Amino acid sequence: MIDRQMWRPLVAATAVALSMTLAPSAGFGFPQSTETSGEITPDLTGTWLVVNRLEFAKNTSTSDKPAATPTPGIDPKDIRPFTVGYLFTFEHIPTSEAQKRRDAEKAKKQEAVEKATKILAGEQLKAAKDPKPAASGEIPVEPKVLSYGIPRAPDSVVDQHDEVTVKLLDVDLPKTVQAEIDARNKAEQIWEPSPKDLALLKSSWKTLKPRMNSEYSRIQWKVMEQKYLEGGMMQDEKTKNAKFVISGDATLIGSPGQPNRNILVYGADKASDTLIEGGHVRAIMTSAPFPIPIDMKGSFKMYRLTDVPKPKAAPKGP
Repeated sequence: MIDRQMWRPLVAATAVALSMTLAPSAGFGFPQSTETSGEITPDLTGTWLVVNRLEFAKNTSTSDKPAATPTPGIDPKDIRPFTVGYLFTFEHIPTSEAQKRRDAEKAKKQEAVEKATKILAGEQLKAAKDPKPAASGEIPVEPKVLSYGIPRAPDSVVDQHDEVTVKLLDVDLPKTVQAEIDARNKAEQIWEPSPKDLALLKSSWKTLKPRMNSEYSRIQWKVMEQKYLEGGMMQDEKTKNAKFVISGDATLIGSPGQPNRNILVYGADKASDTLIEGGHVRAIMTSAPFPIPIDMKGSFKMYRLTDVPKPKAAPKGP
């Protein structure tokens, strides 16, 4: 266990870069990938405002930097909230359609392998009918077909998976919205978007300009149905009861004295077509003086900014 005298200075040092590290930056200029496990409800397709609210214990010292995440059961008046807003886009393909796409891709790969095998077999047949010695006089070595296995079809419903693509947009929120968030953070108060804020974001998110400098070099996302949770997610109070979890492993652009990795976890306890909420966990990894994760916890809310996807009409009969 890390000595407490060492822990507090480390947290305070990290807090200096907290606002920059927690700022909404990601999406246009770096790769993002998503792995989906299970079937997710509701349909996430569209654009969402994600409001992260981290909770810190108020310091007893004269420092105004946030201390470690408070323990469960702490008096609410001793909690210092810190809010960050992000914009996400999701493309969500349900299992039935996703499986059709996967089957089509497997068939395409299999067709390519069979075509290559046929061409090579023809060349081998020609060589067998009219063998020609190599320039060195050595007998030519018979070429071998190299192929890869085609994944088998799922055995059961348990193996069925949606396909979700997560994108964290690298944009600044509108100035009026960000100013409200900053003011609330300075006053140590909770910020919730007003109907006016949501209307502004809904009408303007497409026109928000990408940030010039991003802190991220790559983000790997996972979207998991509850039964596919792994590791600490099954024990952490912020995720263990979630209907599904969205987690992101973000590699940060190297900078001396700054964190180099950022883990984002959203445990969705309540989910509807327009609002998703639950527990939030964030771990900032710093490499100096040696790798140490700094865990922060709180809650999140996701507000849908785009229209709810309409269900696809069933195919007409003959």
